[in-house]
Amino acid sequence: MRKTSSLLWESCHKLLKTHSLIKKEASMTSRMTSNHNHLQNYHQQMITRNEKNVQASSSSPTTESSQNPSVRVAKDLDYFLNKHRFERRYLSQQQQEHMGEMLESSGEVSPEQKATFEVGEKTPSESEVIIKLPFSTDSKLRDIYTNAFNGLRIGRLLEDLDAVAGEVAYKHSDGFDKRRPLTIVTAAIDRIELQKPIIPFFDLEIVGKVTFTGTSSMEIRIEVHSIKKDVPLNDSQLYKNTFTSGVAYEQKELVMVAYFVMVALDKATNKSTKIHTIIPQTEEDKFLFEMGKENQARRKAMSESSLMKKPPSDDERLLIHDIFLQKMKQPHISHDSESNGPAIHYLSLDGGEPQACIPMSMTKQNNIMIMHPTNRNIHGKIFGGFLLREAYEIGFITAYMYTKHRPVFLALNENSFLKPVEVGSVVEFTSQIVYAGDKSLEIRVEVWVLDPPSGKKLQCNIFHFAFTCPIVYKVVPDTYAEAMLYLEGKRIHKKGKTMAELLNSKLAASYA
Repeated sequence: MRKTSSLLWESCHKLLKTHSLIKKEASMTSRMTSNHNHLQNYHQQMITRNEKNVQASSSSPTTESSQNPSVRVAKDLDYFLNKHRFERRYLSQQQQEHMGEMLESSGEVSPEQKATFEVGEKTPSESEVIIKLPFSTDSKLRDIYTNAFNGLRIGRLLEDLDAVAGEVAYKHSDGFDKRRPLTIVTAAIDRIELQKPIIPFFDLEIVGKVTFTGTSSMEIRIEVHSIKKDVPLNDSQLYKNTFTSGVAYEQKELVMVAYFVMVALDKATNKSTKIHTIIPQTEEDKFLFEMGKENQARRKAMSESSLMKKPPSDDERLLIHDIFLQKMKQPHISHDSESNGPAIHYLSLDGGEPQACIPMSMTKQNNIMIMHPTNRNIHGKIFGGFLLREAYEIGFITAYMYTKHRPVFLALNENSFLKPVEVGSVVEFTSQIVYAGDKSLEIRVEVWVLDPPSGKKLQCNIFHFAFTCPIVYKVVPDTYAEAMLYLEGKRIHKKGKTMAELLNSKLAASYA
């Protein structure tokens, strides 16, 4: 009897516990559904508010954006964040409508419709896009772009540049024309050069336009200007500046230059397709067009001489062999006084005095993330600018950890977008210092898509960042694979110095 009662009691207890779990799960499901609906309603409210803001700004005859439709100003936090995060950064109303059409239709266009589209000629001014970030008057917007050291978040600005490049490319190629829908992809970022340190308390103006075209490719030059607004002087200061006292004016200063290479693909076939030819108009347009030719030839030459295609030169082979011999002759690897710290070799690089060097492998950092829909582009893939920002930030951390000093960004020297990244992918960012000079270093960031079930990895992007900061140690390779990365970093560093001097960068002296 007691045994039966005990079993009955246990059964009742399990039943009550199961009922409690079901009730708790139902409550949690209801709460999650409520939160999801709340987020959807909030998102819709923000979009509606954005549309009203756009309509209000477009109806006002006094705003700068109404006078020039290419100019848009990030007005307030809600407007900017939602256009920036949910609606894809800086996309025009035409692009928003096209994104909706892409989600509703298959995108197929009849041959008759395609036949009505003609590829012709365009001027650089026809593709121009101008974005203004009013940091001086919008403290909320300024906070979004301010880093932990009260400087500008370079990674967020780099993300902006990629978005602007995409909009310029679509504008030039008529990528949203229903007769010939296109997919514009970023083939490469040739270079992003910091000309001068950027102060986040001054307004920024981002100006992008097409400067050179091939059959299906476009080179897009983007300039970032810092705008200093003069404050009217009071009576006690009149004697210092009698001509501009009491008169407000703007002083623009070029602080960053970027070159993007975009390629147009037919949306139906996913193959490259012809675009409008660029016709330079002004002397500046003609100069930039010729520079575009030279950039194209340089990229082709670098591709053909890549270490992935050709072996190192004689001088490079001798350098690697010399490093190997010095490491073999050195009987011990030094540590700090407490035998902690990094393992150090004292090697003579390039025939100079022996210097403290550490293995390249000791500088590695990595970060793993899952790609969410909020970071997708208009084609449903992960936005390349987001990957660029994340790559920059892990590159910054790598330099910071290695040198123990806060690094200063110099340039994105070379980048390759190898494959698109799908929403939901598990992505690994791997960062490593591949070359260190006397004042600057080169960091290689690789982006890999991981497949957890199979354990396979697929490389999608490669970024090369240059930073300047006090260099405590040089880096040296241990394996042949690292030796190739070292030589590649040395080449990119040399090219970066040449480009900085060519672009008249105030920071060119930091390439040492």
